[in-house]
Amino acid sequence: MQDGYLPMEPGDLLIVATDGFHEARNAADELFGIDRLLMAVNALAEQSARAIADGIFQVVEHFSAGHPQDDDQTLIVLKGAAT
Repeated sequence: MQDGYLPMEPGDLLIVATDGFHEARNAADELFGIDRLLMAVNALAEQSARAIADGIFQVVEHFSAGHPQDDDQTLIVLKGAAT
């Protein structure tokens, strides 16, 4: 393993999510998918990191509409702050 450096500018986002988000299913057994996840991120991008994380959880939960969660959902949201 190698250390690295990732410079972030104000407003930049780094989101790390487990597959439990894009593999979430609704009552029709349809996957949430990467495209819906990216649309949610784009819609929430101007919010704080905490609001983005909360929003992603809410969007996926709404999509699933009571369907049992099949996998873990772990999420890290980092947002570059103004200097």
